[in-house]
Amino acid sequence: MDIRLRNDPYVRMCVHMPRALVGRWENGQEVGQGLPPYAPIQAHPVDDFPELPDDWERSTEDTATYVVGLAEGNGMWFDFTQLPKHPTHDVAVRMSVQGVCALTGMELTSGQMPLHQYRHRCPVHGVAFMGNLFCPQCDHEWLPQNYLASTAPVRMWIDGFWASTGKNRQFLITAEEGRGVAAQLIGGRRTFDLTFAFFKSKEQKVGDDSDDIGSSSQPDYEVFRGGRGVLRRVTRDLEIGAGALINQCIGTDPKEIEHWNGQRIGTVKIYYMPADQLAQILAARAQRAERQGGFLGGNGLKVGNDGGNKKF
Repeated sequence: MDIRLRNDPYVRMCVHMPRALVGRWENGQEVGQGLPPYAPIQAHPVDDFPELPDDWERSTEDTATYVVGLAEGNGMWFDFTQLPKHPTHDVAVRMSVQGVCALTGMELTSGQMPLHQYRHRCPVHGVAFMGNLFCPQCDHEWLPQNYLASTAPVRMWIDGFWASTGKNRQFLITAEEGRGVAAQLIGGRRTFDLTFAFFKSKEQKVGDDSDDIGSSSQPDYEVFRGGRGVLRRVTRDLEIGAGALINQCIGTDPKEIEHWNGQRIGTVKIYYMPADQLAQILAARAQRAERQGGFLGGNGLKVGNDGGNKKF
């Protein structure tokens, strides 16, 4: 299911949850693997589930909040391939995975997610890069920016935490706190959500690359407002760890930072919970909807063309 901004339905993304890759080794060293397959999962608007935790944000005009069910041991990746088809503007996206930038490892909050480019100096130590964006104090190369851009000459998706030039480590769903990347980097300051901040170019694009988004400007989901009290909190926390090595390039934005409007156009916040818990909520939701079927429902009357054996 596409996840879309309320105030701009052309800004959309999708979450995939394939089976986790198993690391592959050659001559004592791990080698990168091909990209995981498509495995889209359903995202449900938080607003439609009053039984979800009270401290989960609800949607506003410029923030869309969703919940997804994640299964321990699976991988995950984010699909932004529709963003380059935005009919009027270039689009950039920053992402927070449990409060950590997946491209830099820096801590951030949903309220502080500005676009930055790193072309000459290390953003941590301020020293001039050596060679190809190499910081001698960090002892690693940096990416040229902290965001994905529709202007870059590569497919716009991300499969994991940036590991080195041309490689990521797969987002891995785990219940082991010690394997969570954010748990290791920022500990108790981590969050249990995925946040995506979207930005547009200052100027409109030349030409029309629009894509058909359907007759409705809103995601097509069934709205249900009834009932409360199924779940007040998530009973098992899941972490996002770093799994097998994947071959993936993060495209360099060819535009200068001034190309982008520094004011974000909107935010998508995705809360997650164990898939079996979300399934329980969805099942209870369906039962409540069924019981709202008038005087025939909930009174033990035999209905339906099933030989008279079915009762409600």
